[in-house]
Amino acid sequence: MEITKRAEKKRRELKMLKRTKVFPVMLLITMAVSFFLVGYINNAVAEPITIRYATFFGQQYPSHWQAMTKFNEIVNRTGKGKVKVEFYHSQTLLKAKELFSGLMGGAAEAVTVPMVYWHGTLPISQGLSLPYIWKGDLDRYYKALRQGSPLVNFLNKEFAKKNLHCIFALIEAKEFLWTKDKPVRHPKDAKGLKVRTSGLIPGEVARAIGATPVFMPSGEIYTSLQRNTVDGVICSITTVVGRGLDEQIRYMTNYPFDNFGPMIIAFRKDWWDKLPADVRTIIEDAGKTYYETEFSVSRKVTVEQIKKLKKTIEFIEPTPESLEAFNSLLFPMYDWWVNRKEIGEPGKELLKLIRATETES
Repeated sequence: MEITKRAEKKRRELKMLKRTKVFPVMLLITMAVSFFLVGYINNAVAEPITIRYATFFGQQYPSHWQAMTKFNEIVNRTGKGKVKVEFYHSQTLLKAKELFSGLMGGAAEAVTVPMVYWHGTLPISQGLSLPYIWKGDLDRYYKALRQGSPLVNFLNKEFAKKNLHCIFALIEAKEFLWTKDKPVRHPKDAKGLKVRTSGLIPGEVARAIGATPVFMPSGEIYTSLQRNTVDGVICSITTVVGRGLDEQIRYMTNYPFDNFGPMIIAFRKDWWDKLPADVRTIIEDAGKTYYETEFSVSRKVTVEQIKKLKKTIEFIEPTPESLEAFNSLLFPMYDWWVNRKEIGEPGKELLKLIRATETES
């Protein structure tokens, strides 16, 4: 009996000894596997996030080109190893009309487009283009679109309903009334004119001042003026220069009938929200340079364009009487716009935010 007890004790001691020898080996194996997995994961994370950035703009648009390329340079430099931009300009990835669907469908992670192109998709953005809404003060408009401003936060909250997040910039693109044969010094002079317009807001502007809106692509304006299909056009200075319309135009009524609206870098919000915080910061910092460059370069270009146009076109400055007459016809558009079914309360909030910028220093 005693022998049996000693044998059992010896057996337990041998078993324990084996365990103590096996444990370090198993520990080493476990640690090795863990280090391997951590290394594998780290290598996977180290692969930079790629932003396929698409636009229809090319080098023929100097302010857009400089702003976009500076954005790309900053992201690629400061985001090295974390995030990189692959830039597809001049419709090399997506056509102009495909930018929204392409972004939503995952063909690109970012796109640049004029906000006015998406007025139908994002109707709240139409309010930024209402006549005289900024009173011609683009510096105030520019400041209102800085990152983190009340206006930008509101717009992105509304755009989130369409799964969008945007970085904004502004160009010198007030839209004026340009006419071929008849100067418009007062609203009564516009009665009966056929005026080319490009969307909902300028179309309603034309009707409000007694003209007939004619909708057509920008590329058809020149021949339509030449053939007297239209008598004038509501558009920006850049469009007149870029399309050579100064060869047909003789008068410009210097009243902000419309604002072309912001330029944007748009992202899908669900994609944006999943980015690491440090990557979002890199993109936002580059977006600040995009915002600053777009406005400063477009302003410089516009000054040069005005000098050129004034050699052949009369710039008509409204008198106090004609200014009041234009305002009395166009200000009711604010209520018309807010009361549209797709606008409503968010439109009221937008107008409130725009008016609040008038008192900011």
